[in-house]
Amino acid sequence: MSNRLGVIKGSVLSLSLVVLAGCDPDSLPPSDGGSGSAADAGSTVDAGSPVDAGSSIDAGPGLPNDGGSALDAGSVRDSGAAADSGSSFDAGAPVDAGASFDAGRPTDGGFGYALPAPGTSLVLGSSIAQSIRPSSHTEGAWQYSLFDSYGGGVFVPSFSEAGAYVLAGTGGHNSPEFTGAAAFDFTIGAWALLSDASGSPARSAPFHVSETNGSPEYELALSGTTPNAVPSPPHPYMNLLALPPSLGGGPKGSVVYVVQGAQCSESVASNRSHRFDLDTRTWSRFSSNSLSSVVTGHAVAFESPSVFDPTAKRFWQLPNAIHDTTHIGYLDLTQTTPEWQVSASWSFPPTWEGTNSAWVDDARRLILLQSSQRLIALDLTNLSSGPHELTIAGALPTALNRWVLYPADGSFYSKGNTGNVINRLTPPASSPLTGTWTYSTFTPVGATLEDISVGGQTSGARHYTRFFYVPAIGCFAWIASSTSPVVLIKPP
Repeated sequence: MSNRLGVIKGSVLSLSLVVLAGCDPDSLPPSDGGSGSAADAGSTVDAGSPVDAGSSIDAGPGLPNDGGSALDAGSVRDSGAAADSGSSFDAGAPVDAGASFDAGRPTDGGFGYALPAPGTSLVLGSSIAQSIRPSSHTEGAWQYSLFDSYGGGVFVPSFSEAGAYVLAGTGGHNSPEFTGAAAFDFTIGAWALLSDASGSPARSAPFHVSETNGSPEYELALSGTTPNAVPSPPHPYMNLLALPPSLGGGPKGSVVYVVQGAQCSESVASNRSHRFDLDTRTWSRFSSNSLSSVVTGHAVAFESPSVFDPTAKRFWQLPNAIHDTTHIGYLDLTQTTPEWQVSASWSFPPTWEGTNSAWVDDARRLILLQSSQRLIALDLTNLSSGPHELTIAGALPTALNRWVLYPADGSFYSKGNTGNVINRLTPPASSPLTGTWTYSTFTPVGATLEDISVGGQTSGARHYTRFFYVPAIGCFAWIASSTSPVVLIKPP
């Protein structure tokens, strides 16, 4: 570990000198990509911890080297980012996040693009995330910050008529940083850049603890930045959730980091929640306290997921190994300023593998968690009964990405990091705690579902949440990388 930390510190120092000298990050030598070693599923990181939980797989690659590519982001029409001149790359007209999202809207009652037939996949237009890249980022830095920095975004139905997939405040632990947001708007089928209006500097170089207000919040404390508001970008993991207008999210809704892990070059963590308003494009503190003030035994950990409970109107935060705790924390979203509270307690279950993937089965009032070998449930109507290992049939997928409900058949679907295969999880017709949950797959015909980046695979990253459901069009969507168009998938 000491050798590895030395490499990381050396990389950070080299990067800092390059940035101070005004050099292009593309001139840096190629990163070693990290060790790719998995973290200990049972280890946790305290908010004041200087390192990742266990042996973090992100390996601190620093600002990625994109091989000196001359690929330009094209003309970015966001008021917060100047367009590069001499562009040789135009992936379609980028969308100004401040412009009306009805611009170019079809009048035939649809959204102006074709949808796939059952059992097929179809590319949605040609817009890619590189088309809105700000001038502060190289192509490689933009790819890494949005798609390779150990986490995903979240679908926000209220962003527009058809909703948008939003990535915000991405980066963390020696990754290229971005304090704004990038959104793919399904109303117009294009990406939009939402530059941070909180006064944070537009840069990709990693932030340091010395540039924040320190433990336990680690909010940026730089000249011009709104004080006590902007979290130093974390590895997102599965902790970015949507806050609807009905619960105080604002006209377009907001995204909330329920907790933040692996922040700054030193890899610290904060368990106070922060909100990014998609209308004002500003950050603010969301919770009135920190998770660690009510939960004992675990804090913000490597790969700890969070979930939204629409019936109880709560955000639940889960440990990365459910067997390590006897209770979990939640935010009550009906409160004007949500306060972290603690659930009922239970007895310690048997020791299982890490449960890095979690989602809510609202119909059955369960929080479902998957490890590499098991499917676990927490009964939201009786949390004191503790975690239940469910009976399963079929092969579990190896990639612990989030599962998503398909309302048309009541099953849950997920996708691995590579290949065209889509995983299906069918609930039992009988009791969900005693019946059999069945795993199966299907392979859609049509457009190829591109793999996540080779760099992401090499460093041990997953897509986490980039396979998701879009209710307005009744399809799943897949976003592989910053150079890939969105692909729509409809189950058979």
